[in-house]
Amino acid sequence: MMAKKPHARKIQKAQTRQKVLDGARAAFTAMDYHEATIREIARGIGLSTGSIYSNFEAKEDLFLAAMGVPAPVDGPITRAAPMLLASLKACIDGLARNSQPWIDAQRAIELAETPLDGEAWARHLEAIRRAEPHNPVEQPAASAPSSDAAGDLSR
Repeated sequence: MMAKKPHARKIQKAQTRQKVLDGARAAFTAMDYHEATIREIARGIGLSTGSIYSNFEAKEDLFLAAMGVPAPVDGPITRAAPMLLASLKACIDGLARNSQPWIDAQRAIELAETPLDGEAWARHLEAIRRAEPHNPVEQPAASAPSSDAAGDLSR
């Protein structure tokens, strides 16, 4: 006995559904959930809104099918999320670009707050050299008062 061929209408309906899912995924990725209207999605894929509604009862159902997660709940946090995410990304980028100066500043603060004798200073420098061999830290030379300073006192 021969297997039945799928009915042409079922194939067309499956293709339309996939086209709607692909278009919705593109729209929801490019726009905010609330900006991506059914009309906008339909226009983007060249179908009518009726074609979308014949496959999905509501925009929330379409979002779930296209994105794999429930539609976002409307509220102040949801509306602020894109701005908060952009701010967080900017902060992370700033930290990544400026982490070395921050680390250097932290080391300088630790060094300034810790009284070090000669042996402790040497251990501290060795620890820094091991942690960061490309940026060796040299012990500042002890300097005697300049002759200008002594000259100012003699006047």
